[in-house]
Amino acid sequence: MKALFLKLISVLFLVTVAVGINNTSFAVNSSSGYSSDITYEQAMTMNKPVILEFYADWCGACKRLAPTLNDIKTEYNSKFTFVCLNADKPENSVLSSKYNVTSLPSIFIVDPKTGKSKFINQDYYFNPTLLKRELDNFLKKYPG
Repeated sequence: MKALFLKLISVLFLVTVAVGINNTSFAVNSSSGYSSDITYEQAMTMNKPVILEFYADWCGACKRLAPTLNDIKTEYNSKFTFVCLNADKPENSVLSSKYNVTSLPSIFIVDPKTGKSKFINQDYYFNPTLLKRELDNFLKKYPG
């Protein structure tokens, strides 16, 4: 009986910790580091290719990527339009499905003229040199 009681207490403790972590994560939604000054629809009407990033506020990798992506946004703002979409928001579920987002973060380069997209290898996300090389390679081939 004592062993059962200890197991029950352990399970309750783990559930309490898990709920606490989730509540903390959702409480800091604004600290994800992502902001978009433009919507996906607006970006697709522009003449620049689009960097489309899917993230979630609870995603640790997304939070680690935010400063790098913001630096790249500053450097490449004249060459790309940047759109960051919270994949957890219901209004973004259609786009998450369209781009077959299965992990977060996920970054795509989208040609607004053709609608074609290129998924950026996730191995590049935390290496700014590789990420910039991928963007530069796209720009070399981009007819715009």
